[in-house]
Order: sequence, then structure tokens, then C-alpha cells
Amino acid sequence: MAQDANEPAQAEVLAALAAYESSVAEGKPEAQVDEKLEAIIEMVPHARITDLYFWGERDRTNEEIVEEALLREGLWREGGDLAVLLRIHGQMKQVADDPDASELHRDSAAQGLADILAEIENLKGATTQ
Repeated sequence: MAQDANEPAQAEVLAALAAYESSVAEGKPEAQVDEKLEAIIEMVPHARITDLYFWGERDRTNEEIVEEALLREGLWREGGDLAVLLRIHGQMKQVADDPDASELHRDSAAQGLADILAEIENLKGATTQ
């Protein structure tokens, strides 16, 4: 998938994520921390980056989080919300079915699957109406 000219570079999103983490570590006021988080969300608005960062179906490095976020943005440009949701569904299903995954990650993925499936069905219903 080629990078769109308007898509932020990986280094740019990584720097924003590092700035967010620094503001948290330094105990900055909540408004400043939220501002840093909002800046990241604005860079990759369709990637569900807060889900990746805070509640991902598996542990990821910051680099992996940003790579996945940029991939999801590309998927969104090509296929909209449904393409992103199908990607997330596949990832959660893989972890939920993986006997080598931690119990915490399997349970989290299994719980998330129901929510994602409901979103997919709602989206499909909205497009057929």
C-alpha cells in the first residue's frame, strides 16, 4: 500500500506518541496530556489508535502501534470503516483462538469480537438501507 501524500509519516506519529508519553511521565496537567493524545488521533483518525495503545488485543511496541495505525488508515482510504473493522476482527479472532496467547489477551480479544461484530453488522445494515 503506497503512502498517501496527506498521510503522516511513521516518524511523525512516533514523535507525537513519544511526546504524549513524556507528558504523562512528567505529570503534566490532564488538559496538556489530552492535547497530545488528540494530536495523535488527528494524525490517524480512522485507526482507532487509542484502542491499539490502551486496549490492544496483544502487547505492541510504539513502532508496531504506529505501523498498524498507518496500515489501518490505508485500509480506510481503500475500503472505509468496514475494511478497518474487518482487519480488527481478524486480529482479535487470531488472538482469541491462539492457545499460546496469554489468558488476559485471549479473554480481551474474545470480548472485543462481539463488539466488533456488532459494529460490522450495524455498518452493513446502514449501507443496505
